[in-house]
Amino acid sequence: MTDSAPMVPASAEESVYYHNDESGSRILVQLLQQELGETILEVGAGAGFITKELSGVGRRVVAIEPNRALFSELAKISQQLANVNVLNVTLAEFVRQHNGGPASTRRFDSIVYINVLEHIERDVEELELARAVLSPHGRVLIVVPAHQWLYSKVDRLSGHYRRYSKAVIAEQLMKAGLRPIRLQYFDAVGLLPYLVIYKWLRSTAVTGPNAVVYSRIILPVSRLLYRLSRGRLIGKNLIVVAEIDGKQHNRP
Repeated sequence: MTDSAPMVPASAEESVYYHNDESGSRILVQLLQQELGETILEVGAGAGFITKELSGVGRRVVAIEPNRALFSELAKISQQLANVNVLNVTLAEFVRQHNGGPASTRRFDSIVYINVLEHIERDVEELELARAVLSPHGRVLIVVPAHQWLYSKVDRLSGHYRRYSKAVIAEQLMKAGLRPIRLQYFDAVGLLPYLVIYKWLRSTAVTGPNAVVYSRIILPVSRLLYRLSRGRLIGKNLIVVAEIDGKQHNRP
């Protein structure tokens, strides 16, 4: 692999960097639980750890993952989840396949992007597709890395096109016909270690002890601080909830 080649998780073990281990996934889904609704579309489901948590909340979950290696792991997990349907497609392919079907199969109470949107170059086009399969009163739920000044070598190697500010993610959502109704930082505890380890020291280690400490210690403490501060503390990630912009309700 060359220094500039995008690095994506090829297995469940490597997915810990994307907060997609069992412990981290549970925390992130809990933070979004109130907005999930009964029908959920998960975009970029990875190895399925988030999917498993979503299945315990929603009545019907559709999880899409275009990466074949990750989809293989996702398919294994989904065999034990009766209310989950998994597809090896992008959102664009999913929209094309279901656009002519009944509304019940193509409209969702929530569309979930957890550590995914930063990997998509044309994020506005992606969000427009999400809007097309969102129910009229549904929500788009997003977790993304925050602060472009934190962008480091490990972001680039991991295939991150960007890190987001509140202003930038709000602008991209509005371009797509979506209105942000919740914009909060998350992971106050993880911000300084990330700055030191990945920005200043330029480490590229994303598995092993770093991942375990992050998932088992840093994330739980960050969740507690998030709840106590109601999302007012600066953190290294953003939690975003958006709905269809009523002023643009008739957009195609």
